[in-house]
Amino acid sequence: MRITKEQSDRFEAGMARFKGNSVPLQTYSSSDPFVRPDGKACKNVATDSTIITLMWSDTEGTRIANFSEGCDPEEFDGFYKSVLAVTDELPIQQIIRK
Repeated sequence: MRITKEQSDRFEAGMARFKGNSVPLQTYSSSDPFVRPDGKACKNVATDSTIITLMWSDTEGTRIANFSEGCDPEEFDGFYKSVLAVTDELPIQQIIRK
């Protein structure tokens, strides 16, 4: 299964709004994934939550934005839902089953 150009364009546009939360891959540390979307330390952390990772690769290198739904979930619930919604337009389950 392949995605259409329109699906790809919508996916790229959806990811673009989160690129400001990204850092160069070589500076990212997976040992401390619990950072709020505003860059501050989490006040409340649930460790059994979903980790959402977005990556960009282009001529300037690779960047990563990593979000944990367990980091202050009450305060950032809408934000986390909007990050997850980036893939809504893609036929993920059909691609996975191939």
